[in-house]
Amino acid sequence: MPRDIGNSLQVSLGSSLPTYVLTANDIAPVTASYDIFNIANPSGSTVALVVSRIYMVMDATAASTMDGYLVRRTAANTGGTAVPIVYNASTAVYGGSATFAPHDTNDTASQAVINGYSVNPTYGAGLTLNTGHLSVSAAATPSTDALAWETQYLQRGAKPLIIRPGQYLAPSFGGQTTPTGASMYLTIEWLEVPLISLF
Repeated sequence: MPRDIGNSLQVSLGSSLPTYVLTANDIAPVTASYDIFNIANPSGSTVALVVSRIYMVMDATAASTMDGYLVRRTAANTGGTAVPIVYNASTAVYGGSATFAPHDTNDTASQAVINGYSVNPTYGAGLTLNTGHLSVSAAATPSTDALAWETQYLQRGAKPLIIRPGQYLAPSFGGQTTPTGASMYLTIEWLEVPLISLF
């Protein structure tokens, strides 16, 4: 909250660490997908990706339910057809668009590399570290509201989810069929912390 001290106004702006976001809107991931997006922290990176927020919500032609997963992979995906998500721009993918951008345009470029997929790859080894449940509403005649999955890591005392160099973060459907007429919104937010600063 702002504090008036003499003639100056001090405002808390939160973390000074570079923060980046992947935001996708109106997308319908390929059917039976695992990684909806794959956020790679390249092996030569000098930072860790510290995940601060995930948000996922969807409607479709008919009401249904979906399970969402957040997977940390320790091996790269292979094959398939990757759609690179362009940094600091909007990229057409999954019939909608995805934006990969910094919160502050003065920050250095992200070291992450992000792909969507028009054809599923062979997925690398990984572990599911977070799960959520989506209540998918019928878009034209909703009888219930769509129920979003949201997790905010940095509001809790526990160590947040950390993606180190050579690892990958993937919001996933775990191979479920994408509902007909799906329109999905997804946000992943992370900070990039120099490795020397991590415990």
